[in-house]
Amino acid sequence: MDNILKINPNQKFYISSDLPDEIIGYFYEKYKDNLIDKKIILDIAYDYIITSGIKKTELEYGNVVPNLVDLFSLSFCRFLIKVPTSTWSNFAENYVRKESAFVTEDWAIIKKKYIKAFKDV
Repeated sequence: MDNILKINPNQKFYISSDLPDEIIGYFYEKYKDNLIDKKIILDIAYDYIITSGIKKTELEYGNVVPNLVDLFSLSFCRFLIKVPTSTWSNFAENYVRKESAFVTEDWAIIKKKYIKAFKDV
C-alpha cells in the first residue's frame, strides 16, 4: 500500500477479509484516509433494503448481505492484489474482468500491473 501511495497518494483501498478487526486494525489505523470501509457500504445496502420493505432480520441467515456486499464491492475495484489460494479473490477478478496481482509477486511486477489498470483513468 505504501508503494502504491507513492505512485498515487489519492488511491483508495478496499480490504476484503474475513479476519477479525483486531488483526487487520493496523491497516485501518495507518491508511484510514485511503480506505473505503466495507461497513459504510454495508450500512448503505441495509438502508436500501429497509426502504425496499424487506426486514433486516429476514436476511441475517448465513451472513448473506455482508458477504454479498463484500464480494461485489471487491469485484468492482479496478485492481486487485490477491492471495494465491483465495477463490474469493478469483471470483472478484473474473466477475468484472480486471487486472490483478498476487501479494507474493515482486513489487516491480505489481507496479507494472497497477499502472496498466489505471492507465486510462
